[in-house]
This record gives sequence, C-alpha cells and structure tokens, in this order.
Amino acid sequence: PAEEIAFAVKTSNADVVAISVTVSSEDHLIAKELRRLKRLLGREVILAVGGNAAHEYAGLLSEIGALIIDDCDHFKVILDQLAEQIQQKSVSVNT
Repeated sequence: PAEEIAFAVKTSNADVVAISVTVSSEDHLIAKELRRLKRLLGREVILAVGGNAAHEYAGLLSEIGALIIDDCDHFKVILDQLAEQIQQKSVSVNT
C-alpha cells in the first residue's frame, strides 16, 4: 500500500524508492497506487520502478515523474547517477 511505503520513506529520510511491478493489472489498481505513492512521496523523493510489467506503465510513470528501471545493470547506473546528484545537492547546501 502506498501509505505504508510513503510512511517508511519519510521516517527513514530516504531519497529514492525503488519498487518492482511484476504483473499488469486490468483493474487499474497498480496505476492508482503508483499515482498515490508518488503524490505521497512528493517531488523530493525519486520513485524508480522496475519489474516485468514496468514498461506497461511507461506513460503513467513518465506522467508522474518516475524512472523506469530496465534491468539490474540499468538500476546500478541509475543509483550511481542519483547518488552523485544527491551528493552535489548536499555540498551546495552546506557551502
């Protein structure tokens, strides 16, 4: 559930949330939860979505500003880039 994930993110002060979507849903429940999760996370927290069904939600993920993870190697690249961005923000705030 989006609320539980968002609560864990806020209490842990996470910068990135990565989730896996492994099956598509005809009833739009996944799309609804992804929208809710991003809204609860706000603009400060990056949402990255991978899994077998992630590309089925590409339009929605783009709309809500989430990143799509293609595979494990791509995920590592994304994490490295995000770590660098977060570090740069931290340096600019502290100077």
